[in-house]
Amino acid sequence: SKDLPTVLIYDIAYLDMDFRKPSEARKKFALLTKTKPHILTSIAFSASKTFAIYGQRLGAQLILGQDPNNVIDLYNAANYTARNTWSNSNKAMINLMIRMNHDSVLKERFLEELAQVRFILKKRSELFLREAEAAGLECYPYDGGFFVTIPVHDNEEVLEALIKQEKIYLLPFFGSVRLGLCSLPLADLKGLARRLARVIREMK
Repeated sequence: SKDLPTVLIYDIAYLDMDFRKPSEARKKFALLTKTKPHILTSIAFSASKTFAIYGQRLGAQLILGQDPNNVIDLYNAANYTARNTWSNSNKAMINLMIRMNHDSVLKERFLEELAQVRFILKKRSELFLREAEAAGLECYPYDGGFFVTIPVHDNEEVLEALIKQEKIYLLPFFGSVRLGLCSLPLADLKGLARRLARVIREMK
């Protein structure tokens, strides 16, 4: 049925790694306010990525919907699950967010660091994606973030072949493998797409 209750999960963990201006990257939020009453949108936020403190886990869920009763139902279910799973939130991360919100100098320093991270990721992704296109290596659309995702037929077989043949270690994902641009300098990325393409092509 077209009116079947639906929850859309929008993961914004890497929103601040988007190469566009922050205002441009956030324009799609306006679309989420125009959904039908039977659709709820759960916006999943990761503080550890946004504030670049990996290992300090803290997340949040923002719920959007036209029907207040549905919003409250999802909130109560999520709140119950979170409390039973984690009990309490990460106090250190909450304190950091509060301090960042009140300390303009600290916030500006952080935003400068974030811009540098985006610059590094942009250079790495440009090199890899350019060489991937030249090598005929298919990649899912990439707008920013730490990972490039590559569709494959059987990710377990591909991962095993990459390790045996090229000593390349990637991450498994649904019907794909993921390459961590965050951990690879430009020198290591040079020529990597060609090596990946050869192994993946042989596995088809």
